[in-house]
Amino acid sequence: MQDIRNIKILIVGESNVGKTCIIERYIGREFDRYTEPTLGVSCFEKQVKLEENNKLTLNLWDTAGQERFQSLVRLYSKGALGCFIAYDITNRESFEKLENWFNIVLQNIKVPIILVGNKTDIVEEDEEKRKVSIEEGMDFAKKKNVPFFETSAKDKKNIDKIFKEMVNKIIEENQLLDKLKELKEKMGETSSVEYSEEKEEEKEEEKEEEKEEEKEEEKEKKEKKKGKTKRAETFEERDIGTIKFVKQQSEEIKMPNQDYYCYII
Repeated sequence: MQDIRNIKILIVGESNVGKTCIIERYIGREFDRYTEPTLGVSCFEKQVKLEENNKLTLNLWDTAGQERFQSLVRLYSKGALGCFIAYDITNRESFEKLENWFNIVLQNIKVPIILVGNKTDIVEEDEEKRKVSIEEGMDFAKKKNVPFFETSAKDKKNIDKIFKEMVNKIIEENQLLDKLKELKEKMGETSSVEYSEEKEEEKEEEKEEEKEEEKEEEKEKKEKKKGKTKRAETFEERDIGTIKFVKQQSEEIKMPNQDYYCYII
């Protein structure tokens, strides 16, 4: 059973569209234009805070875009609750292959999808480098009935926004807030029961300890009483020839269980 506090999110698309940089910027790393293409799959984590002190851990799976690795996307999509499909707005081919990426994803999972057109920083410096218009991106997203954002991993434009949108969609679709609340209540009840049981055990242990202490005290008292009697009897037997029994008290020693007094001559 999947832990609802751990959310698996995929990001797919052609190689070199900036998938790794998008994730790295989101988790707080610096932008690196010379990031090596992902081979296979890479995993990242980030914890996000929700209302009522709830927390989620996002498991972000960065998949390779090369055709020879597309079978891995099918393999690693299992258990995912959301998916970004990304393209490079300066690379027409990456946009034209979006249909293929949608088919790969939808054949394996039915989850919220967000379309991402990356590298707006390049076209802001030189508009002629744009190969996919924003209108084309919007039309494609409308056809697929998914949200659409243009982003810049370099400038971190809309990076936090797309992840916030994805988390909100996953929470809404999976009713995660209600499930987290139920989980917290369940854990709270369990903790209370365990705490109560521990208290009862402590009380029982304390009672046992008190009984043992009482037994030890009673034993010590008996030992002391027995010791005094034995010492007195030994004294009487050993020194009987030097003891005279008198009624008055003079250097007196009270003999146990006797009605008379004695003094040493």
